[in-house]
Amino acid sequence: ECFDIVCLKSYKKSDSSSTFFYFLLNHFSTSKIEYDTEICSILTRRAVNGISKIKDKTKYRKILHNYSGYTKGSILIDLDSKIKSSAGFSEKVKLATDILFSFTDIGYKINVYITMLFLAISIFIGSYSIYQYLFNEKVIAGWTTIMLFISISFSGVFILLSIVNKYFSIV
Repeated sequence: ECFDIVCLKSYKKSDSSSTFFYFLLNHFSTSKIEYDTEICSILTRRAVNGISKIKDKTKYRKILHNYSGYTKGSILIDLDSKIKSSAGFSEKVKLATDILFSFTDIGYKINVYITMLFLAISIFIGSYSIYQYLFNEKVIAGWTTIMLFISISFSGVFILLSIVNKYFSIV
């Protein structure tokens, strides 16, 4: 009554892979909607027509239900048995990565963390090569210059990759 979308949820805890997926989805999601395991959904014709007009490459019903703007309710039920998906492991992983990269900013955050890590490594190597040049008399000629050039170049590459990634995330 008064809902365009009604979802059935179980009292019982879902398996660990679903729990981990929904943790990532909720943690890195750009919206403040809490996603959880649902058994099935019942939609009004108005909601079905509205959701089918949404143009999106990855059609994930739980996210589309929330983005559609239609009223949504849940009913908790007690199931005696677990419902198993017929999809294989590789299909589930592909769908999960598509959903996480389409509806969250996890790709951008991973890129920023990796960039910061390699930038720190490049700065460390540059500092180490300067230290070796100043305090070690047995440095091979040209080693310091090459190491400084490589560390500065890679730092620039990592910063440019972050800028390009941010640009693609905006587009």
